[in-house]
Amino acid sequence: MKKLVGSIATATILTSGAFASDFYMGLNLGQSKVDTQIENVQNASLDEKDTSYGVTLGYNINKYFAVQTTYTKFGDATLDFKPGSTFKLKNEPLTSFVDGDIKVETKSISLELIGKAPIHNYFTPFIKLGMHRYSKELKLNTTLGSVYSKATGTDKLVGLGIESKFTENIYTRVGYDKYYLDDEGDVKNLSFSFIYKF
Repeated sequence: MKKLVGSIATATILTSGAFASDFYMGLNLGQSKVDTQIENVQNASLDEKDTSYGVTLGYNINKYFAVQTTYTKFGDATLDFKPGSTFKLKNEPLTSFVDGDIKVETKSISLELIGKAPIHNYFTPFIKLGMHRYSKELKLNTTLGSVYSKATGTDKLVGLGIESKFTENIYTRVGYDKYYLDDEGDVKNLSFSFIYKF
């Protein structure tokens, strides 16, 4: 991980003197799929997809590179179960004798390096590489009581997408990102971003 952070910093330093630069802010909306590490679900309902949203603050180093920080609240993943439901949580077999649900809530704040390929005046493919600090909360609620657990950590993220230019100050992005969560699974996020350049 230290090598990855060093690579991002080095790329920033090497390109900081080229071309014009500007700041930008983006609002992000998408759909996430959270790996809850719940599987083999029987007689229960598991939904790992939900709406995600976030905000990005960035800086264009030149037309090829940008650095940015992004806060993302991924959608909640849920499992609804009842007496007789069976499933595995982190490979641990479980059987329910009561009604209840499990909700998994994941958040992330990241530092990212964007590499762009300006092959067209209005459409620019890009790739993304970065690190993020995540929080993954699991809440178990049943008729007998509740259990709460939280995992935090730092791991890598990768992504790709297309940036589209509408005016000199207004852009949009469509991107697909994968956030790794150490041994807590991962999150995949397909998002649309509205970007304003200052």
